[in-house]
Amino acid sequence: MLRINPLLPTVACLLLGVSACVSVPKEDLETRRLALLASSHQDWSQAMDLWNDVLSHQGGQDAQARLHLGRALLESGRGLGAIQVLRAGPPAAGTELQYGLVLARAHFSQKQVRAGSRVLSGLMVDHAANVELLTLYGTGLLDGDREAKGLGLLLQALRIEAGDGSLAEQVAQRASILQLADMEGEAWTLRMEAPQPPAEAYLGAAEWELGRAAKNGTEPAPEVSLILERAVEIDPLNGRAWTLLGDLHVSAGASLEARRAYRKAVEVDPADWHACHALAAMYVKLDNSTEATVWIEHALASLTDEAARRPFEELARSCE
Repeated sequence: MLRINPLLPTVACLLLGVSACVSVPKEDLETRRLALLASSHQDWSQAMDLWNDVLSHQGGQDAQARLHLGRALLESGRGLGAIQVLRAGPPAAGTELQYGLVLARAHFSQKQVRAGSRVLSGLMVDHAANVELLTLYGTGLLDGDREAKGLGLLLQALRIEAGDGSLAEQVAQRASILQLADMEGEAWTLRMEAPQPPAEAYLGAAEWELGRAAKNGTEPAPEVSLILERAVEIDPLNGRAWTLLGDLHVSAGASLEARRAYRKAVEVDPADWHACHALAAMYVKLDNSTEATVWIEHALASLTDEAARRPFEELARSCE
């Protein structure tokens, strides 16, 4: 349950200035109608004036007006004013969630992560499955010192509703930076379950699985090849996906498929020296020095670093 310590009942006039409180008097119902209209049209400047009138006429005791005024202030970049208005009294019954979300956003806008977190933590008691709450709470924690918890909350939101996939990508990338492998893997999986995942989502999922397998000294899951095939199907110019696909085919002993993938990788990125070297080495192994020389000379024509040239020079000597 959200608990807000009541302050002085009338603060809007002080926040908005005297001029906002001396407008021509209007009937309360008409003023409220116009205020709701301004808010629905996102005319936040007009909404601030009108909701201030409503709140003033009610002696600062109208919780709905406080909520709307707080949001108008927040959307106008006046987060501190929103906090003061919303903290001036409790929410109306049935609006605790909406009231708390606006208040927490206002705190986060002022970099008050702990204050915003306290508001949202209270809301979690009764609204633990609310996607907007989970997303706001998780995103807010990413700006503080509790990134892992923030990512966990965002994953909870994604399990309920994957959305357009952009949030899942952000979670996966952040988890990768923080080396939270399990979270990264789940985020990429959720991204692929969202509508129209891009090639980068499939590539991210494949790289995560390959990294997990390498770390544990195990074979990658068999579906990784299919994931990478889907990536290059969506984006044939994704050189990284072609290279990884070539590596997987080599591991599986599929020489022909590996050469095809590596060729595609070099076509996309002529400076993909890993794919280029793999091609040359495979042709050396096949005793096809003519084809091997093509890839060796391609690399040596561009590489100037001695350490980078050395593997290709060794292959060249084996072709003599």
